Amino acid sequence: VHFLVSAMADVMALDRWGNSPLVDALWASSEVAAVLLKACDAELPRSLADDEAMLSLVEGARSQNMGVVLGKLRLRDNIRAQVEDAALTKQLELAKIYGKLASQLGSLRHALQPVCQTIMEESARWIETYGLVPDDESSESDGSQDLDDLDDMIAMTEADNVRASAAEGAASSG
Repeated sequence: VHFLVSAMADVMALDRWGNSPLVDALWASSEVAAVLLKACDAELPRSLADDEAMLSLVEGARSQNMGVVLGKLRLRDNIRAQVEDAALTKQLELAKIYGKLASQLGSLRHALQPVCQTIMEESARWIETYGLVPDDESSESDGSQDLDDLDDMIAMTEADNVRASAAEGAASSG
């Protein structure tokens, strides 16, 4: 309403459904309709001039005390402003939280790079040492040989780990 009035808009203009701002206001808010009726001399469109329901709504809007109406509209504006402020505050809080999360994820990624590099190097070494693809003969087997090969590979890996631990222990004590 404030926008319409301050922009000196035609309060009698009809929308694509043939309704004026007054008709929309009558259905939505009797306070807004009261302002349009009293401050802007708005009237019902001719097509609704004989509509009993609309005439009743117009009478109800006209009978309102403008001091009370303006108080209600100010209260609505204040509540709307508080809700907008609260939403903005929440958005800022979320932005801070997401900023911290992004920073922590970046730190985590940075910290994990050496681990990932080690995994890649060890995987490449393991594949080079033990192979990745079975030979043609074992692919036709019943799978029991594959399990034996797997057991052998696990045992060799465990032996490598024991040797590496022993070497580390000797290096740190010496």
